[in-house]
Amino acid sequence: MISKIIFTAALIVCCGQSFAQTGSLIAKVVSTAVLDNTHGSCMAKLDKPINTARNSPNCPGNWVTFSCTGTYNSKDIAYHKLDIAQKSEVTQDNIQVYVNDAKKHNGICYATRVDSKKSTK
Repeated sequence: MISKIIFTAALIVCCGQSFAQTGSLIAKVVSTAVLDNTHGSCMAKLDKPINTARNSPNCPGNWVTFSCTGTYNSKDIAYHKLDIAQKSEVTQDNIQVYVNDAKKHNGICYATRVDSKKSTK
C-alpha cells in the first residue's frame, strides 16, 4: 500500500506539469490594471500577444496576470511584479515576462517572473 502511495506521489511530481507550457517574452507595457477579484486582481497589457513567446504558451491576447489575489504567489510578490510593470509602462523600457499557461485567472495567463529590461535606443 505504501509503495502505491509513493509511486502515485512520484508520478504526480514527475508528470503533473507535463502539459503546462512556459515561455518568455520581451515586450513593452502599454497598460496596467488593478481589478476587484477578477483576473487575479492586477495585470498588465503588453504590446505584443503572449502566444508569440518562446515555447508558444497557450495564452490568449496581450494581458498577463500577476495574481494579486495571492493564488499563485504571495500578494507582496504580485504587487512587486505590478510595480515593475508600472515602472516599465511609464519609462517605456522593456520587461521580460515568463508565463505559465497552466496557471490562469479567468483565461489570462499568470506571469511567474517579471524582469525589468533597459531599452537600447
